[in-house]
Amino acid sequence: MTRPSEISFVVITNGSNPSKLTSLVWSIVYNGRNHLKDYEILICGDLAESDHADFDRNLMFGDWEDKINLIPLKDAADNARLGEMRNAGCQEAKFDTICILDDDFVLTKDWAKNIPSNDFDIMTTQVRVPDGGRFWDHACYGSRTRGHIILMPEETDDKLYMSGGTAWMLKKKVFDKIKWGQTGIYEGMRSLKEYREGNHNEDTFFSKSCRENGFSITHNHKSVSFHDDDTYTAVGRFCNRRRGAKNQSWVKSIPKEFSAPVFADFSKVLFSNGYIAEANDIIRYGLMLFPNNYDLTKKEKEMVDYAGFLPDNRFTTEIDPLLKETQDFYSKEFANLQW
Repeated sequence: MTRPSEISFVVITNGSNPSKLTSLVWSIVYNGRNHLKDYEILICGDLAESDHADFDRNLMFGDWEDKINLIPLKDAADNARLGEMRNAGCQEAKFDTICILDDDFVLTKDWAKNIPSNDFDIMTTQVRVPDGGRFWDHACYGSRTRGHIILMPEETDDKLYMSGGTAWMLKKKVFDKIKWGQTGIYEGMRSLKEYREGNHNEDTFFSKSCRENGFSITHNHKSVSFHDDDTYTAVGRFCNRRRGAKNQSWVKSIPKEFSAPVFADFSKVLFSNGYIAEANDIIRYGLMLFPNNYDLTKKEKEMVDYAGFLPDNRFTTEIDPLLKETQDFYSKEFANLQW
């Protein structure tokens, strides 16, 4: 069966990153113009663009303004009622296929072209973070055998879920039956104890409701997007956040004169103090400087024992080549505006 020809893109925003929202809009516009018969962009949340110095209406809306539907929900955005914003966008969607997005994503240029089929209830797609690692794209939550991990494309589980606004799609029939909870249905999962008790966040609760109502969740690893937040990094089959708003380049501040055992000891101290992402950064950067070093290879194995192994993870201290290629492509494509 052919891929969807029309898609409603539902984007939620708290208004704090207008430049990233603009980048997302441009990536949707390119995909819509080149790979779809028709499309629309529904932006829900805090739309008080005048509050932000880096907002430029002409940059975001260009000559495709007729494709954009603004749904102001400032109170919902201010109070992180994500489900309420997504419900509002899906309610207004006019096409049968709906793509769910947060405002800090960017679609690669062939994202829509690489959707393999129109025969699905829910379809997740591949998501990477700026250093190249996988995000929570094809994942399970509360699995009896796996817990909460990222899966390989060919793996499946009876507890699959759709994480937040990670460029996944659902058919209108799903939304007609299942809505996101707003208040009183779930409480945000705040600790390992609450996880073990079966508590849910808005995304895992919605996914659970979809599964319980007989809707299937499939995965498409060919359509790739980026979660444009460089504080995240893959740690085995998890995706963790670096503390202190650090990105992948922070490791380059460590003197290269340090020996491999010093790197290994540093990662051990970070790990034991709960800095999991940073500990993994140190191991990966250390192995770039000292390939196959015994001490660092041992630490790498210990990290695999802790977090599992995901063969298609990658890591750079700069910016992932595919993300750089994507940004450069849109920069040229929309050169009459500004990146």
